[in-house]
Amino acid sequence: EAAPHFGGRARGLDWVISQRPTPLAIDNGQHLTIGAYRETFTLLKMVGAPQWDSRPLQWAGVTSKGIVAQRWQVPGAAWPWRLLSGLIPGRGLMGWPLSWKWAISKAVISLLANHWRIGPMTAKVWLTQQGMPEDFVSHFWRPWCEGALNTALEEASADILALVLRDALAGPADATNVLTPKMKP
Repeated sequence: EAAPHFGGRARGLDWVISQRPTPLAIDNGQHLTIGAYRETFTLLKMVGAPQWDSRPLQWAGVTSKGIVAQRWQVPGAAWPWRLLSGLIPGRGLMGWPLSWKWAISKAVISLLANHWRIGPMTAKVWLTQQGMPEDFVSHFWRPWCEGALNTALEEASADILALVLRDALAGPADATNVLTPKMKP
């Protein structure tokens, strides 16, 4: 469970976008299946599920209005090179502002120091405690949380978010790759 109530992936969420009169209903189900879920794929293989295609995560940062403002590919390198070589966009006009890079660096250092544990609070509360700029939350953290956990940032468990970040960021090569089932001919 990524939220304090039952339902998990069997429920949806309402994505609130400023300048939109009503929330956007996001359907239920896993929205982001990444290579870090190795045990899940082992189980699927054991029960005869289809094979999976793996490709680098193509991330899209959004504005608070829900408009895609930036796209980049997350490198498949192992920890810590994934973080250092490209998880954080930094080259050219579309690079993250220094304040965002500093904020995510502090958050990752905090997670490392606490062995990827945060405690009983929501992801939104944790990000606020970390001093995360609100535009950065809208651009990166909200889509990451809601895509990976299928749970609104205001409800998602900060500990579960930290574990997904650990498995993706500090995992082996290709842990951030997106996996999709292969279609049988």
